[in-house]
Amino acid sequence: MNTAHSTNELVRASVLVGFESYIRERGHDPLHLLSLAGLPEVYLREPDMYLPYRAFIHLLDLCAGKMSNPLLGAEFGFEQGHKAFGPTAYLISSSDNLKQALESMFRYYRLHTTACRLELRQTDRKVMFHFEIAIPTTCNVTQVLDNACAVGMRMMQTFCGSAWKADELHLQHDAPSQLKHRYSRLFGLEPQFNSDWTGFVFNTSFLNVALPEADQALHKLIEQQLSVMMDDHTQNLPRRVAAVIREAMPAGDISLKAIARLMAMSPRSLQRHLNTQGTSFQSIVSESRRQLAEHYLLHTSIQLTCIADLLCFNCLSHFSHVFKQWHGVSPGQWKKLHR
Repeated sequence: MNTAHSTNELVRASVLVGFESYIRERGHDPLHLLSLAGLPEVYLREPDMYLPYRAFIHLLDLCAGKMSNPLLGAEFGFEQGHKAFGPTAYLISSSDNLKQALESMFRYYRLHTTACRLELRQTDRKVMFHFEIAIPTTCNVTQVLDNACAVGMRMMQTFCGSAWKADELHLQHDAPSQLKHRYSRLFGLEPQFNSDWTGFVFNTSFLNVALPEADQALHKLIEQQLSVMMDDHTQNLPRRVAAVIREAMPAGDISLKAIARLMAMSPRSLQRHLNTQGTSFQSIVSESRRQLAEHYLLHTSIQLTCIADLLCFNCLSHFSHVFKQWHGVSPGQWKKLHR
């Protein structure tokens, strides 16, 4: 199986909401743990960015080991609740009832991640909430599976109040006997360990429970915004690539390999997806450089050698040569003409 990164292996950085305070309150350094997992601090500040889902799996497993807490993923998930879903959380919480909230979450789950799958199965009396990792990984997934169950159950408790209870909790991993009591106490019921699926079961009567923050006008407005985001997410890869290129320029490496890595894709996959949308990686690099060059020349007093460095040209003469191809004149001449 090809395990190269692709756009199907990303998760919105909102999965880290509350991470910094959770780790710090327990006497550890969240930034150090992020660094050990290969994740930059920016993900804590920009919840709408995307990070590799395998890195999130690795982070939770790493934190559980460093902090000697085998229930870290679950504890963290109960603190997060539906806030982990980023902008979709507002759509969920403004729903009329739990049924509409779950339908909204499932409809826009792809905005959160396509590295996982959610499934809701309903009978006359029971609803099964099923979570599954959809990508191949050699990492220990215990923490991230526990986290997903905890996030889902906290969401139910938030919307339905203390009356909500899960009838069953299924976990695909086992746990030592001394930990099973901790699991039962945290989740509020005894899990079925070594199950063939991950998730929980609850009574269908809760689907009609009215949500405390129901607001249909707000719900419709957010849904319209998310629909636009969904279209943009699936159709506007070139714009996302351009944004990553601009962010990567100060680090000095905007090669196809470097940008593909930042987007958790393979270079070949990134090129292929761009080609299907009528462009190429090099075209986006060139256009991003041109726009930034014009901005620096028009709106700053930065020296030309510095601009060349900022745009990742290897020397001023290279920058001048490329700029003349864009505009027919040198950067200095263009600046005089347009200022």
